[in-house]
Amino acid sequence: MARLLRVLPVLLSLCIVESTALAAEPSAADRFAAAKQALQQKRYDDAIGLFRALHKGAGAGPDMWFARLGLALAYQLKGDAEPAIHHFRSFLKASEADPRAGKGTWPAKRAEARRTIDELVGTLLQTHAELHVTSSPASATVRIEGVALPRPDAGTPRHLYIKPGRHRVKVRKDGFKTEELNIELEEGDRRTVHLSLARVTVDKSPQKVPDKPMVTPPPPAEPQSPALTITGWTLAGVGVATWIAGGVVTGMMAADYHRAKTLTFEQLDAFNRLNTSVQNRVPTITALYAIGGVMVAAGATLLIVDALSGSDGEKASVRVAPTTSGVVVGGHF
Repeated sequence: MARLLRVLPVLLSLCIVESTALAAEPSAADRFAAAKQALQQKRYDDAIGLFRALHKGAGAGPDMWFARLGLALAYQLKGDAEPAIHHFRSFLKASEADPRAGKGTWPAKRAEARRTIDELVGTLLQTHAELHVTSSPASATVRIEGVALPRPDAGTPRHLYIKPGRHRVKVRKDGFKTEELNIELEEGDRRTVHLSLARVTVDKSPQKVPDKPMVTPPPPAEPQSPALTITGWTLAGVGVATWIAGGVVTGMMAADYHRAKTLTFEQLDAFNRLNTSVQNRVPTITALYAIGGVMVAAGATLLIVDALSGSDGEKASVRVAPTTSGVVVGGHF
């Protein structure tokens, strides 16, 4: 920490002296001074925010390099080694091919940044492993199951420092198939993995519309014969008429019975005639009611059969035959 505190004022003072662009813009110079003050007062989060604002507004060249160095120093003093290493490396990469990086005090800054990276990495590797993830194409995002990575949306290549153990690494990029691998890491390991992502091909050929299945219309229903309906209603009507006839005969028998009850002993012959008439009518009444019931039942049966045969399309055949004791109904339903 003492070494860092010695380096900090030197680097920041060099940044102020050599940044002509920042000096020419008061607002940027004010933010730079505020960031330096925040570092000296150990308000590292404030300093990080100010340096980020400077980096966002700076173009390529020394102004951006100053902002990168300020971010690296702020994270380093905060004790967050991984983003500090990232910003030091970003500074070295951005200034590597620029001729201005070989003039003035920039060579010293670059050398100091490399030494600081080595120190921070050495400290991290005492408890972590370094995993360098690259991919083709580049700028793919990296995920490690169970590990919260800093800057999760940053693209490859990436230097990651993770705890030892077995890890599942996934690399994905829009328009490409996600690739993944399992890797076992131990403390102090420095490993590099490269994953090639295959482009996802989209079939743009017109899709063939499947032919519609041919539907055969059902055959037209055959018109139902009215024979069963007519026969059914006829039988039911005749049966009801037979019941009515039985009722008439019953009424006549009841009249004879009541008239017989009014006769005296002297009118015995008339009483005997009425009594015989009543007794003779009993079988007739019974037969009329029975035949009427059978015919009504037969007619109702035919009507039901006609209705059922119309629902399933099957024809019914009925046979009605009179007998000495009534009517017999038979057939195929």
